[in-house]
Amino acid sequence: MVSLIQLFINICPGADVSHPGPGVAKPSVTGVVFSYDLAATKYIALTDIQQPRVEVIESLQQMMELALRRFIEISKVPPKKLIFFRDGVSEGEYDTVATVELEAIQGIVMFISLRLTF
Repeated sequence: MVSLIQLFINICPGADVSHPGPGVAKPSVTGVVFSYDLAATKYIALTDIQQPRVEVIESLQQMMELALRRFIEISKVPPKKLIFFRDGVSEGEYDTVATVELEAIQGIVMFISLRLTF
């Protein structure tokens, strides 16, 4: 018998970028957390730095590759759905961030030959 959890094998990453204060010439810090168990109750966090005030996460593809490979390694099955949560994007940057980051995620999904629902 298939358990309820096995019907919903999802990976749930979330991402945000933190920028330095006004007039401060320091890099922005990016963060991605992702679930790695079938119940989506255990998470791993990844961080990176990038150019100041850039809202698109430049290393998202590499971070998502690590997340997907780690999920498969720990859970022993590939995810069926990817539910991506993104925080901190202004209305003026939303379309650009959504387009670029979705392409990065779709690119790595195709690269490691997963069939996911977005």
